[in-house]
Amino acid sequence: MFTSAAIISLTVALLRGGSFRRLAEAKVERLWLVFVALVIQFGPGWLERLGLIAVGPWGPVLHVLSYVPLTMMLLANLNLAGAPAMIVGMVLNVIPIAANGGKMPVSAAALTRVGLADLIPSIAPGASYDHVIINPTTRLAFLGDVIPQIWPPQLANVFSLGDLVLGIGLFLMVQQLTGAGARCSGCRAGR
Repeated sequence: MFTSAAIISLTVALLRGGSFRRLAEAKVERLWLVFVALVIQFGPGWLERLGLIAVGPWGPVLHVLSYVPLTMMLLANLNLAGAPAMIVGMVLNVIPIAANGGKMPVSAAALTRVGLADLIPSIAPGASYDHVIINPTTRLAFLGDVIPQIWPPQLANVFSLGDLVLGIGLFLMVQQLTGAGARCSGCRAGR
């Protein structure tokens, strides 16, 4: 979902007169916290798949904690378009994750619809530290990864309502940071 949102956001921004130069010059406070969040959220799983560590019971805790640096970065940038929406999107994701022991519920039907049924065994209960297939005991399943993204086929995936709101926030932020639609040639995004 985020790859598609980023591609769409950048494409629309460029079509609206935005530029990578303005994006590179934009002032975004504490941007390094995004890297910290990515390392916390994806690093343990990557290291576990390499056989270097066993995440064990820390996986779900790290999954929830990975949202803290992202929230800190967005709070430091509330002046940027989309930051409030991104915070709402993260909250909409953290709620089902926290309600399900640190794991995001995922719809097996949605995975099947987008051609990713082969992932279901890796998300079965006990198989993943950060996701779980929706079952009768799942809490707030409707806030989980239940929305199929079938287009473009190369980016087929499932996403949540929170991801959708995050994507909208990302779109708005990219438009501002690239100067898309700016009415003056000297406008500087994010300043």
